[in-house]
Amino acid sequence: MQETQATPSQVMAEQIHAVLMRNGPLWSLENEWCNQAFQQAHAVRAMLAVHRIEPCGAYVDEAVHWAEMTLRLQGTAGHPDAYNMGYGYRIDRGVPRKWYVADCGTIAVTLLDVAVTLGLEDERSQRYLKSVRRFTDHIIERWSMPDGSFALGYDEFRCLDQAPYHCAVQQSNLFLWPLAQVTGESRHRERATQTASWMANDLDFDSAYYGGAIHNRGYGGESMLVALAHLDPSEDQLRAALDARLRDIAEWSIVNFGGAWFRDRDHGSAKDPLLLMVLQHCRDRWADLRESLGEVVDAGYAIMDRVISNNLQAVRKHQLEGMAIASIAGNADIKACMSQPKFFVTDGLSAMALAARQDAFALYPMTHAPHWDRFVNGG
Repeated sequence: MQETQATPSQVMAEQIHAVLMRNGPLWSLENEWCNQAFQQAHAVRAMLAVHRIEPCGAYVDEAVHWAEMTLRLQGTAGHPDAYNMGYGYRIDRGVPRKWYVADCGTIAVTLLDVAVTLGLEDERSQRYLKSVRRFTDHIIERWSMPDGSFALGYDEFRCLDQAPYHCAVQQSNLFLWPLAQVTGESRHRERATQTASWMANDLDFDSAYYGGAIHNRGYGGESMLVALAHLDPSEDQLRAALDARLRDIAEWSIVNFGGAWFRDRDHGSAKDPLLLMVLQHCRDRWADLRESLGEVVDAGYAIMDRVISNNLQAVRKHQLEGMAIASIAGNADIKACMSQPKFFVTDGLSAMALAARQDAFALYPMTHAPHWDRFVNGG
């Protein structure tokens, strides 16, 4: 019997698993001791999505190792309930050099993902849920803004708590909805509704405040889709506003493909795959955009397939399975890939985008069947 060829998402999941097995959950080429816990969160989400498509217990085991590491490090970044992003930065009298609500929100999303994968009755899942609730209480108490948004956190020991930060809102919204579903607590749902409303009405897609055009649209688009999946159909005004913002993202992406993102038809930005994933989810959402949006999505995935295939060839050429390498480097040799520490073949955003192409819902274990039509079609 002929062996079935692994899909691109499965190949990336295998690479992610190999890195976690070889180096542990806290590792990168840039600093071989404590780094990239936040970026590994994206990778773990992608690995678990592939597990839902093609079950693999080894992927769940490594996700649990990552989650246990995250809980051990909670409270080591200046506050007892704050997550440690894994960047290895110094803490001065309780103040971290860098600590971001947004990055820690990504960690919270992935902890919930691991918990649901294990089953909420599992003792480990209960600990993960308790951890996320602690973090949630902390950011609501310390980093909330009067308009329902969240502030940035710390940067270069400066406390940046006087202005909303788009990505902090987006990543918090992303875990607040599933948290509300799990806990059943109205306060979590109310807070999720506030962040969704802020995105619908106040989010500036082109803000350069610790972000940019692709960054803001990528994280914002995914977060809006999750909000739409959980909002009740009767909340029609907010749903319509979010749908209009998503359409803005789609129209901008069609016009700017090959320019502002996937520049020169190549993989040029860390957040290109994230924006592509959002568009994949939306490709059939608006009848009048279906053809043009579909062409852009297909072209984006073709670029990703080429770049990642070339990089994997370099990995195998140099016998470096299990090493994190740069997917941005195109046809470059592995040594050039290593000079780009933020773009890995094990990059979680790239792997998430590939998993979404194979199964739109594999990344969202708490967005169950009754919500699927709302997620993709706005029904």
